[in-house]
This record gives sequence, C-alpha cells and structure tokens, in this order.
Amino acid sequence: MLKVIQISDCHLAEDSNFEKHAVNTERSLIKILAYIKSQDKPDLLIASGDIAEFPSAAAYRKFAAMLQTFSCPVLCVAGNHDDKKMLGSLAQNYHEIGGWQFIGLDSNGPAKQRYGGFLPTAELEFLEKKLKQSSKPAIVVLHHPPMVPHNNWLQTVKLENADELIEMLKAYPQVKAVLWGHVHFAYEMNRFAKLWLSCPSTYRQFDGKAQEFAVDKAVQSGFRRLCLDQSGEIFSKTYFFEEAL
Repeated sequence: MLKVIQISDCHLAEDSNFEKHAVNTERSLIKILAYIKSQDKPDLLIASGDIAEFPSAAAYRKFAAMLQTFSCPVLCVAGNHDDKKMLGSLAQNYHEIGGWQFIGLDSNGPAKQRYGGFLPTAELEFLEKKLKQSSKPAIVVLHHPPMVPHNNWLQTVKLENADELIEMLKAYPQVKAVLWGHVHFAYEMNRFAKLWLSCPSTYRQFDGKAQEFAVDKAVQSGFRRLCLDQSGEIFSKTYFFEEAL
C-alpha cells in the first residue's frame, strides 16, 4: 500500500505569533506534522495550497524546514493566498511513485468571484498531456473545489470552470481521485467512477453547511490520509483534533 498524507490551508505567517480565527497557525501545523510523523511514514506528502496567509520568503522557508523531517517527496500547489513565484521549488506539480502518478494544478486563474478559482488553458493542457503519456492510476490535486455539496457560500469559492475539468477527466479512467483544499472542511463525493475529496485545514475548519460563511467552532485542526493499492483502489480517512494537540 502506498501511504499519502494531505495537508492544506496552513496559513503560515512570517510572525510566529500570528493567529487566525483564534488559532496560532504555525504551532498548529507543527503539532499536526509531529503527530503524523509519530504515527506513520508517508510515501508522499501533498500540500493543497494556502501555505501562507501573507506570502513571504520567511513563511515558505518555515514550511520547507518543517517538511525536512519527512524523507518523502512533496507535491505542493499554490492557493489563493500564495505567491507561486515565491513558493519557488516548493511548488512541485508532478510525481510518479509506487505505480501511481500525482498531478498538481494551479487553479488561481482569472475567476469572477473574489475567492473563486479558475484553471487556465495551460493547466488543462498540462493535465491532459500527463494523462495521455501514462495509463498509471492518477490523482489530481488543486486548491479550489471542482465540486461542492451544498448550495450556500461554497458556491462563491468553487472552481468556476469545473465543467471543463470534469469533462476532461471523464475520458481518463486512470484518474481515481481529485483532491483539493480551500474550503477548510472535509467531504467526499463519488462521481464518474472517481473520488472527489476535500481536505481539512491544519488549523481551523469552516462550517460547510451554514448558508453564510461561518467558522466551525467544534473542530479545530485536521488532515487527510490515503492508502493506495496497486489495483487503483483508494482508502481514505480524515483525522480531526477538537483541542490543540
């Protein structure tokens, strides 16, 4: 089994005392990563965007230093809070590991909504090129959600050209799952013979069922763990911590 850990929406800042929604984002991430390391030895770590709250070289250096405690490769995509150029070598968008391929996309194109996402043509072409080159089972990673479970505030943060992505992926049965962050809560959907999975934030969750945007005060931090077998099957579980670790 290939072991994959997904983290998302860390919102680090240059100031180690920075808090967002009453949580110190840096300390929360440190504790999450320490817990993961104590429990498992992942083959790949996925970071699905919003690494920083305010993009800075110092914030990204902190993130890179935290990940050095893991011996596995990292696939990292930019979120709407990130600066892709400043992410530099952290922004890895493709890996082949253990018979699987992992494809990262930048969904920070020209969206109409302030917090919405958009996949530029170049990103869709990159995805299709990779899928044409290999029939190995694949997982696609981006920041903005191509599918949301409720007709509420989530409609303003989703991927605005999701139909283009979905139609493309229908033609490639080797794509087994699509992963994202941005929404700060976990949900799973099964559509078109694929899993569509959102990832919890490493510091605070949002209330996905509320009509208007709201913070979920019941759950503080989390991450997603995936186990992938050679047949293309995926076993996924989210982990949440109501209190600071």
